[in-house]
Amino acid sequence: MSSVVISDKFHTARKHHRCDNCGGTIYTGNRYRRLYGSAFSFEKRREMKLCTRCTDEKEDGHTVLILNSN
Repeated sequence: MSSVVISDKFHTARKHHRCDNCGGTIYTGNRYRRLYGSAFSFEKRREMKLCTRCTDEKEDGHTVLILNSN
């Protein structure tokens, strides 16, 4: 059983969004990460939006996800 990520991109918000991890507001003009997929291959796929506090984009292009365990 492994995770399935179909899309993993950074976007600039054109409207306010809510971070699916911490619940914080992603304001218009701020960058955010949008993931689409599932935690396990048998689960329903869904979209997840993450604010910059919950995803750390490094200068070398690698990212680190900081996910809540709730």
